[in-house]
Amino acid sequence: MAIVISIANQKGGVAKTTSCLNIGAALGQAGYKTLLVDFDPQSSLTKILNRENQTIRYVGDWLQNRCVFTDVVQRSPHENLDYLPSHIHLRGDEMDMQKDFINGNEFLSIKLQEVGAEYDFVLIDTLPSLSLLCINALFASQFVLIPSKMDYVSIGGLSQLTRLIADVKKKKPIEILGVFSTIYRTGVKRQERCYNELKAIFPSHVLRAKIRINAAIEEAAYEGLPVTYLDSQCRGAQDYHELTKEILQRCPLKKKAVPVA
Repeated sequence: MAIVISIANQKGGVAKTTSCLNIGAALGQAGYKTLLVDFDPQSSLTKILNRENQTIRYVGDWLQNRCVFTDVVQRSPHENLDYLPSHIHLRGDEMDMQKDFINGNEFLSIKLQEVGAEYDFVLIDTLPSLSLLCINALFASQFVLIPSKMDYVSIGGLSQLTRLIADVKKKKPIEILGVFSTIYRTGVKRQERCYNELKAIFPSHVLRAKIRINAAIEEAAYEGLPVTYLDSQCRGAQDYHELTKEILQRCPLKKKAVPVA
């Protein structure tokens, strides 16, 4: 079965979608068949990967049994990388899920069990909110990756997310796989202080790799590409490869990766 990881933070603008795309691409390049789930009604991940703006089925259609998995899954042009698109209508699906007092938290978990054997990894891009959609993503996951900017507002807000993870953990196994810094400015003392504070809060979870500010990351997203496919030698590509190596080291893998460049 696939290792399912939610990329979560209730704060916006911390590079959740960018990280989901680039970690997923790096996993694919390492030989792992990977599925990205766009579980945010804003559909940012879908807009990056669906550059033709084609009318396609979306993840809510599958959750609500309006279509089968093969109707909604999209094969990206990138190695070993598929994705489930999102749509603003996922908000309406969330309202329907709230009416189900038995399975309301587990719609996504139940559906992913149908296809988990087809993938090595499933990465879920969550919305910047601790809503029912985020709770569904956590219930579907064995692990959580938390991206955070290095500022006190971002770090201070992580307590709400960790409390939610702790509540979910009372009902099913889930662990924080890692917390990592994004949009990082090297050499800025304030950023370094925040990074050290993050390590004090999460002593065993903060990852060494930092995603530094790099124009190539934004340029790649604009072109509909993971940064490693735009420029494999740029700083952004190197950072995401280093981050992915750490993630692989922390995961209970049954399959050996090819070396990540």
